Amino acid sequence: MRGVQAGLGPACSREFSKTLFRYGLFEPFSDLLRSAFGVCENETTPMHLKLLAGGSSGMVAAAVCNPLDLIKVQLQSSGKAGARAYAYESGLQALRSLSATHGVASLWTKGVGVSIGRSMMSTSIMMTCLSTLRENGFSTAPASAIAAFFTIYGQAPFDTVRSRIYAGGKETLSPLAVARNIFLKEGVTGFYKGALINYVRYAPHAVLSFVLIDILQQTFL
Repeated sequence: MRGVQAGLGPACSREFSKTLFRYGLFEPFSDLLRSAFGVCENETTPMHLKLLAGGSSGMVAAAVCNPLDLIKVQLQSSGKAGARAYAYESGLQALRSLSATHGVASLWTKGVGVSIGRSMMSTSIMMTCLSTLRENGFSTAPASAIAAFFTIYGQAPFDTVRSRIYAGGKETLSPLAVARNIFLKEGVTGFYKGALINYVRYAPHAVLSFVLIDILQQTFL
C-alpha cells in the first residue's frame, strides 16, 4: 500500500498550492483583462480573454510550484517497481537530495519550461470550457467532467514530456529533444500514453474541486 501511495504528501501539497493559483487567480486575471479591454459589465467575457486569463494563472502556478511537481514525480518513480530506483523515503529526503545533487535552483529550473506550457494549456482549456459551459446552462458537475476531458487530451503531450524529464537522472535533455525522441520511437500516440486513465483520475478530481468551491463560495461569500 505504501508503494501505491508513493508521493502522496507532496502530491497533496502540490494540489493545494497549484489549485490556489490556477483556479484562485483565474477570476482576478479575468476581471483585470475585462477592464483593460473595456468589456462592459453586462457582457460575458470573450473566449480569447478567458484563454489568456487561464494561461496566465496556469503560468504562475507552474512557476511557483515546480519543486513540488518534481519531488512528486521522482517519489512516484522510486522503489522496486519504479522507472528509477531513487530510494527516497519521504518528500523531505527527496528535497534534500535534489538540492545537494543539482543545487537549490534546479528545483525551479528542471522541467519548468514544459511544466509552464502544460499548466498554461490545461488551465486555459479547463477554465474556459467550464466557464463557457456554465454560461450555456450546464451545472457545475457535468460541466467539470466535460471540461476535464478536453483538458486531459489537450495537455497530454506536455504531461508525457514533463514526466520523462522529471523522472530522468543527471543527464537532462531539453523538452524539444525529449519530444523528438518520443515521436521518433513511439509515434504520435506515444504522447497520449495513459491519457484515458489520467482522465479517469482527473474527472472526479475536477468535479469534486469545483462543486466544493461552489459550496464554499455559497457558504462564506
